[in-house]
Amino acid sequence: MASICDQDFSDGDADLVLRSSSVDPSHVQIDFRVHRIVISKASQLLKDVLSNSNSTAFLPRAVHDAQPQWTKLDDVDVLVLADTSDTIRLLLKAIYPVPFPCIDSLEEAARLTSSARAYGLGSAAERFSDQFKRLTTSETAFRSYIIARRQGLNHEAEYAAQKSLLVDMSIDNCIDDLLHATGQDLKDLYDYRKTCFSNARQALQAIDYAQLEKTCQWAAEEGSFPHMCNKRKSPRYSPTWFFEYVQSLINSSSLAVEFEVLRTLMRKHAIKDSCDFCSTFPFRSLQRASTHIRDRIDQSVSKVALRVLPGYEPPPAPKKFGLPFDTIKSDMIVLRSRDQLDFFVLRDVLAMASPIFDDMFRLPQNDNVDIHPDDFVDGKPCVRMTEDAATLNCLLTLILPLPFSLPMTYAEAAPLYAALQKFQITSRESVLRTLLQAERRALITQANAFGAFAAAHRHRLRDDALKAAYATLPLTFTFESIADVLESFSGAAIPDSKRRVNRFSLWNGAVVDKPLLHVHYRLARFYLCTFDSFVHRRHQQAIEDASRAC
Repeated sequence: MASICDQDFSDGDADLVLRSSSVDPSHVQIDFRVHRIVISKASQLLKDVLSNSNSTAFLPRAVHDAQPQWTKLDDVDVLVLADTSDTIRLLLKAIYPVPFPCIDSLEEAARLTSSARAYGLGSAAERFSDQFKRLTTSETAFRSYIIARRQGLNHEAEYAAQKSLLVDMSIDNCIDDLLHATGQDLKDLYDYRKTCFSNARQALQAIDYAQLEKTCQWAAEEGSFPHMCNKRKSPRYSPTWFFEYVQSLINSSSLAVEFEVLRTLMRKHAIKDSCDFCSTFPFRSLQRASTHIRDRIDQSVSKVALRVLPGYEPPPAPKKFGLPFDTIKSDMIVLRSRDQLDFFVLRDVLAMASPIFDDMFRLPQNDNVDIHPDDFVDGKPCVRMTEDAATLNCLLTLILPLPFSLPMTYAEAAPLYAALQKFQITSRESVLRTLLQAERRALITQANAFGAFAAAHRHRLRDDALKAAYATLPLTFTFESIADVLESFSGAAIPDSKRRVNRFSLWNGAVVDKPLLHVHYRLARFYLCTFDSFVHRRHQQAIEDASRAC
């Protein structure tokens, strides 16, 4: 691929060339002529790399996992990096004595922060992180959190999670940003918010109103407020309107302390109760009270930490699954599960059960391909599978003359159904469903409807997903209602795009009561983006059935 020189970094006295990735969106690799001394001062990691032209092992890899490499251009060393030209240009502007780039996009700020840290550019990473935080507000907090988690930015993700405490986290509020979220990200945020709200409520309930009166200096007379301000359930050191505001925060779905709301509430009570003291309430005292509440909330929240994303862990060493799949015979093949367990299986049995395996075994072998040691186990060819050991065990017992190993829950059955469909072992799928139906387990019921839908959606089981979605019709659909199975959801399984909602024509003249209509509407948003027209027909049928029932 041809390369061209970048206009901003084209110094003739440069002694190093940084070249952008071959996957650059411009389809042209860009050369940046830079100076070794500047790069070495900015990053100890890059200094170590530049001191040894053969050392690139610790540099970030490209999307296609290509190793950064060295080459030459006019007798100048060229280091081909894994990043695009836009990213490299902005990183260089961050370390050269030029105006620091202003970033207006959350995605770009997060990407640059991640890249700067990967290259060891500490000061640049901090400045990009500050720009990411500048763009993170209470309105963009959820989106910022998802972007930060996707880039592996733990500190920025926790900052965004704290900002999200100021707004209500409901599916309607988050629906536009859920598409790129993982179930684990949502679960971590849900648990973080739940703990923060619990701590904040305890802190607010423990407010010492007598001490607050001394701090704010707002009492009208020694010891208590006038009778008109204190005629309800508030403590004797607190006016009714302030006590009610604290109680509203305790019961609120956000932790935003709004000074204007507090002042409006005070004025409302002053007019309603004809209280001269509240009508002339000191402005500074009100500010001190608002600050006191906010400080108590901040102190309680600062004690909570968001779950840190785990770093890369090498896979465990492969080992045998055990009986009855550890017997080694001449015509065998090894199926290695996702969790590194090996199953020794007769090649002919697999070929007879699955046309996919049969076609794979018939493919001609290329003798010129380098053989990796992991390609064979005890001299037998090894096939790496995407299924885990439990799914492979159930799958093999269904096609071999062995006692069946059946799943206990639908979450365990879904990957097995998907594997049977993938390998086109359709006859055994019907046998499996019949066995599970007879034993009344691993079925889709209203009790497990949300979890079943998540599993079916993840494994692309259309009919099962529709059945599970239908079972959710009478249920309330909120983050709280799916909290127990939130980890199993992908972001795309929760929302649908708002721009497609109109395609459903939910009302369509159907006579249903408002709660039921609301459930249908929420359900439509739940899975429309995945199943489109087929869901549309089933959903219209559901509305007709509901209207007849009414």
